[in-house]
Amino acid sequence: MKEIEEDVFELILLFIYFKKEFMKISVHELQENLWVDLLKSANYFMLSELADFCQEKIAEILSIENVLTLLSFSLDHNCPRLERDCLHFMYKK
Repeated sequence: MKEIEEDVFELILLFIYFKKEFMKISVHELQENLWVDLLKSANYFMLSELADFCQEKIAEILSIENVLTLLSFSLDHNCPRLERDCLHFMYKK
């Protein structure tokens, strides 16, 4: 990871310093790509609680259009919860 976008870094700081407020963020308050970038950064910085939260939120926005991309992402970035949720989503459809 070469650099982190400013908005992702701000979210990481929000999580670190104001976790209670951060955990109230709705899935629809951030764009899908921002959740993915935040998850990638959480894994990079070994913030497992943030990574779990991001995986949970991303699972809420799974769709036919994004499930394969997110499954591939989950495999590339060691996100077992997201992987499981993607596979479950595909099985249901």
